[in-house]
Amino acid sequence: MILAGGVYVSYAQFYVTDGWAEQPLPETAFPGQVNGLCGARTGDGLFLITGLHTGTVPVEVEFPDVEPILEREWEDAVEVSIGLNGPDLIVLGWAGMSTHTVRLPAPGPYRVRYCAAGMDEGRRRDTRLEGEDAPDRYRLQFWPAPIGPDAILRCTSEIAAYWHGNVANI
Repeated sequence: MILAGGVYVSYAQFYVTDGWAEQPLPETAFPGQVNGLCGARTGDGLFLITGLHTGTVPVEVEFPDVEPILEREWEDAVEVSIGLNGPDLIVLGWAGMSTHTVRLPAPGPYRVRYCAAGMDEGRRRDTRLEGEDAPDRYRLQFWPAPIGPDAILRCTSEIAAYWHGNVANI
């Protein structure tokens, strides 16, 4: 694991870019996708949806060499493709309230799996105050792969189903 840290979200969103890309906007990140959790249509950044509206969520970032097995602990999972120019990957919280810099193994096209657990509980809780347990958590896995269409791998939470069903309206 390269990163295991807290990312500040508001309006249930955070972002990932490489050192060169601008933070993606929802109206450019989601059009034409089937999944509503991880917008990647800009090609060089990710717009990520969480269950929690406001507060800090645990986020893990990994760079396996090959496509990883989807573990049972993840209730929701989607995949997208992204082109990264490096040298760094930036995990950016809402309004820059948290920033994590991760060294990119190599520039190029990557497949990204965005996994979530506890999204419905995060949505019910709405806000996480300092010192409270996190209701939801997330993992991003990047591995070298050709660019391909996005996909929904697993959808068990009501809030993920909502976003997938409303991706055209994001």
